[in-house]
Amino acid sequence: MSTSLPRIPPDECVSAAAFNALAEAVEPLLCLSASPPLQVHRNSAAVHLSLAGLPQRRLLELTTDFAINQTDGVDDDVPSATARHVHYDRDTNDFAPTTDLADVRVYHVTALPDPLGTPIRTPSAGIGQRVCAGFNAQSGRWEWCGPPPLIRFELDQTLVRGGSAVATEVVWNGVTWVAIGAVLTVYDSIFTFTGSPGCRGLAGYWGDSRRWEIIHMADCEGLPPGSSSSSGSSSSSS
Repeated sequence: MSTSLPRIPPDECVSAAAFNALAEAVEPLLCLSASPPLQVHRNSAAVHLSLAGLPQRRLLELTTDFAINQTDGVDDDVPSATARHVHYDRDTNDFAPTTDLADVRVYHVTALPDPLGTPIRTPSAGIGQRVCAGFNAQSGRWEWCGPPPLIRFELDQTLVRGGSAVATEVVWNGVTWVAIGAVLTVYDSIFTFTGSPGCRGLAGYWGDSRRWEIIHMADCEGLPPGSSSSSGSSSSSS
């Protein structure tokens, strides 16, 4: 195809052939596409090519614990925490926090929920830990896809080998470990554990069964209902 269009004298009417030549030259522009890192924007005046918004991933150091915060007076869907940027210093061969960029809020988008859909309180990371987060242009948030946490739990019901029981998540209150978290059902998938109310253990979430499955329990079979052994607390915190 010619790179130029025929010119028409001012006193000559536009012929069908000239108009069709113009249409054939312009139509390919209407089908213009681009591959990353380019993107195409069309408007009534022009077609504009530009560099696409490239994904952003940052190394961040948490400055607060993950917790459910509010946006416009409404509880967020997942826990979030404030974080500062961490940069690599080639001179010292070390990663260290920097003030060159402002602190951000990072959202733990893979936090697991309790049966009511509320994210459980045990996070996969806390103050001082470093995470690699990406900016999601769709949500407008820095998001961290961290691994699902293990939970500490305390039985509220008697557990028989190979069975299941309702349990309460055990969380750290700043002084000690207390059963005040989410109420969950834990399962003995490996036919190993038994326990009475008050017995404590650890459970992990498995995607295939969609259940919290017990991976360890303290040796507290026969513990009186409503009590909790000190050995159980020590075991669940290790």
